[in-house]
Amino acid sequence: MGAAPVGAVRALSAVTGGKDDAENVLFEQALEKATGLQITWERVPSGYDQVLMQIKPDLCVHWEDMCYVAGPLISPRMFHDFMLRPYQKLSGRLRDHGVDVLMVDTDGDCRKLIPLFMEGGVTAMYPFEVQSHMDVAEIRRQYPGLALQGGIDKKALAAGKGAIDQELERRVPAMLANGYIPHVDHGVPPDIPLRNFLYYVELAKGFARGEDLDSYEPPCELEQQLGPIEEMFDPRRAIAAAYGDEEEH
Repeated sequence: MGAAPVGAVRALSAVTGGKDDAENVLFEQALEKATGLQITWERVPSGYDQVLMQIKPDLCVHWEDMCYVAGPLISPRMFHDFMLRPYQKLSGRLRDHGVDVLMVDTDGDCRKLIPLFMEGGVTAMYPFEVQSHMDVAEIRRQYPGLALQGGIDKKALAAGKGAIDQELERRVPAMLANGYIPHVDHGVPPDIPLRNFLYYVELAKGFARGEDLDSYEPPCELEQQLGPIEEMFDPRRAIAAAYGDEEEH
């Protein structure tokens, strides 16, 4: 943003809806009519082409977070009208430079938007939150060409080894297909003991190799590298110890 007089707005944007210069002028005029302000929409000169000619990224990742537990925050029609063309433009440019993977991160229930993302050139998505009714095994059946990451219920990792066994067994159909990275369905929260997480890692590796679901026991080699740790860090206990004196007052 730059200095501007009262009643005027200067906006700086790297991408403005995939618009060219003439369309940007129309966009400014529409905003001025709607707001009564003097709008100047400035775009940073694109350096994508220059960078992509010098290096070849493995993938391009977009963080959208446009969904929540009940579904998309915008309608599929709005996505189609305002976002589909920019996605197609971006994915086309990336493909022109040999970047074939365009991944989108959006929390929540994104099932209604997946077909539109794919139409826009998206080839991979994550994290598929279980609490938002996302099932990576079902998504794999519906969209075999979409690469997936996530979908492992983080609450199961906190519950213990039995819960981890059951959770991964439910996700095996997705794990045995190409284009799937086992991963928790968001960040790893602090209530997951490290021993549980290491068990999950080894169990996922075994299932991905095709080990028998009923008989496989992870060797727990990663856990053994922790050394003689008798008790894992408990964040609730640490908080109580740190603030115990204050809580007593």
